[in-house]
Amino acid sequence: MFDALRAELMDGRYRPGDVLTLRRLAADYRVSPMPVREALRQLIAERALTVRPSGSVMVPEMDLARLADLKQVRLLLEGRAAELAAHAISKDRLNALRRTLKRSEATRGDDGALPNLTQNRVFHFQIYRAAGSDVLVPLIESLWLQFGPYLRIVTQRVGTAWGTGDQHHREAIEALSDRKPAAARRAIERDISRAMDILLGGHPSDIAAWMGLDRGQSEGMPAQPA
Repeated sequence: MFDALRAELMDGRYRPGDVLTLRRLAADYRVSPMPVREALRQLIAERALTVRPSGSVMVPEMDLARLADLKQVRLLLEGRAAELAAHAISKDRLNALRRTLKRSEATRGDDGALPNLTQNRVFHFQIYRAAGSDVLVPLIESLWLQFGPYLRIVTQRVGTAWGTGDQHHREAIEALSDRKPAAARRAIERDISRAMDILLGGHPSDIAAWMGLDRGQSEGMPAQPA
């Protein structure tokens, strides 16, 4: 269940400030409290979760300064992974990327429906694993664990202003196919900035309203394409 909960945090199922309880998670995953307790312990160690003074476990609260820091580190590490992938990616991995993009595009029509967050994550990590670095990928996973809860706010509150991101994904595939490291890096950096700048450029009162509306409408439910 650790891997499943980890993926759900990356995909934005949980929001900043959400409290995760042993009883609720054990029921959701149909397991005993013991594996839940161990999963929470590991995720706290990875800074994906935090412990409140009361002892309850929660997703860290919204923090724009932290978000800005996350953006800069993501640009550095994920941009570098894209550069390395441009040198090393195989035809099989490129074809897998194209299939992932096709699945992502198939989840929405022409009405600006929200992106499939799982397919977005799969696409990015197919690139990063193609870089061939056993050091970079775990570091990038840690960043996604910390950013995932913010991603849900973007997709559910901003709506079509988010855009699909597929244009940058197509640019990344083209750059990787042409073995152009700098172009691959630019495509990934644009995709990262597209999402994060929506929040960083928002007024704090607007962001607080998005958070409040989200909690009222879909408590505990995963983000899904519209």
